[in-house]
Amino acid sequence: MLVPHWTDARFGKLPRLYIEARQDRSVILPVQRRMQQLVPGASIVSLDTGHDPQVAAPGCVALALAEFVASQM
Repeated sequence: MLVPHWTDARFGKLPRLYIEARQDRSVILPVQRRMQQLVPGASIVSLDTGHDPQVAAPGCVALALAEFVASQM
């Protein structure tokens, strides 16, 4: 069983991607951006979708993920 071990020293070391959904009415954009501020250091992609960008724009999400992974190599 894998159990994460979180420490202050290791916090934020893993590359992160935040895909914000500009038309989300469940978690509105100002709240999404506040969440991003609370965990800084993530790359951000902004998509013009509602709450489920992976359903509404799977190609855009896949491209964002592929570009993010490529940028980490």
